[in-house]
Amino acid sequence: MTDMRDDLDELGRRLWPTTDALRPAGGIPAPSRQRRGRRFWRFEPLVTLAAAVLLVGVIGGAVVLGRSLSSPTPVPAGPSGSSPVSPTSPTATASSSPSPTAAPVPHVIVWAVGGPSDTVIRVGTASGGFRTVATIPAGTNPVILGAGGHRVLFWEVTDGHLYDVDIDTGVITDHGGGSTYRFYGAAFSPDGAQVEYVRWTSAPDAQLRRLDFGSGVITPLQSYGSGVADVPEVWSAGGVAASRRFLPFASTPEPGFAILDPSTGARIATTDSPMRSWAIAADGVHAALGVSSPPDALVNPGVLSTVVIGSPPQRAVNENSNHFIQVQGISPDGSTVLFSDEPTMGGYAGITLSPDYGLFTLSAGHRTQVAHFSGSNAGYVAAAYLNGGDFVIVDETAAPAGTRATLLNSSAGGPLTALDSGTGGVGSVYVVTG
Repeated sequence: MTDMRDDLDELGRRLWPTTDALRPAGGIPAPSRQRRGRRFWRFEPLVTLAAAVLLVGVIGGAVVLGRSLSSPTPVPAGPSGSSPVSPTSPTATASSSPSPTAAPVPHVIVWAVGGPSDTVIRVGTASGGFRTVATIPAGTNPVILGAGGHRVLFWEVTDGHLYDVDIDTGVITDHGGGSTYRFYGAAFSPDGAQVEYVRWTSAPDAQLRRLDFGSGVITPLQSYGSGVADVPEVWSAGGVAASRRFLPFASTPEPGFAILDPSTGARIATTDSPMRSWAIAADGVHAALGVSSPPDALVNPGVLSTVVIGSPPQRAVNENSNHFIQVQGISPDGSTVLFSDEPTMGGYAGITLSPDYGLFTLSAGHRTQVAHFSGSNAGYVAAAYLNGGDFVIVDETAAPAGTRATLLNSSAGGPLTALDSGTGGVGSVYVVTG
């Protein structure tokens, strides 16, 4: 403002250099007599107004020019008929086709097959590409407990220790144990960072435990003594779904299911029902159970029931005593049950072409045959669903050279196709998100 008024003084001297009548009385005050930020003018009103207007116009133009040279490039006007976009408005985005949706993360299939010299853990997808991530010597008697995230949990009977193998790196970590310890179950947290399982000791004492992979800390949750233990199977948003089992071994049917609080292991819900084969859905709520098993299947009916854990079982399949029904798997939402139905007695023609025996799905009360009975004295041993319709299953086949396990895939309940195979038996299979 001071510079502007100095310019006004200079302009006044140039316009009226010899006209004393137009000068302020006593002249322009010396700088020492001026108050900072103020000037005292006593021009005639009209002349003063004209000069002020002229000066403001000149200076205003200079200011506008200065701004035009120093300001950022103006934002261009919007499309025809629209107002210019304000520099403070959100940036306008031109209309375009939506970005392509990212491809879904493939489900990783983890399976293991034990041979006379070792147990091999292999990883791949429904498209194939299987690779070996760990080879465990048979002399350690490894038992695969489960898989989740990017880890496989297993127990070595010879030293009684609990281990996990990272399927991304192949690194095996020892989580301790004892020479007489046994381990059961594996329910991995949804983020794969933790796992819950049961440890049994020679005391005997069964204890529900939680392992944190990041810290390595193991937290005891519940003790079961020598009675029935809740063995974790599936960890979902609703809790940890468990199979209730007599430990360490049982010749009688297991007693049922439970849902546990992941933080404490306390039972939230239970279903009591005898069962010999079972599967729990990924939702942690739905399950299926079978009660037939040789040799009792020779005289007792083959029964398959569906379950909402916390409620009584609902009978879904009821066969005569010539049928051995084995629950193999269940879809993530529990709407489809995968089961095998094998004959307990042979000796009649056409059994391998019979529509009554083989591998089946059961959905909304409708039974669909996926494959005929092979006629082999081996059979299906483990299965897992990739989604609502696709599943993988391990088929063991006995041969003169030894048992061979084949990993098979069915898309939407269609024909089985081979994905991978290995020498040995007692196969297990899991599906995790890669």
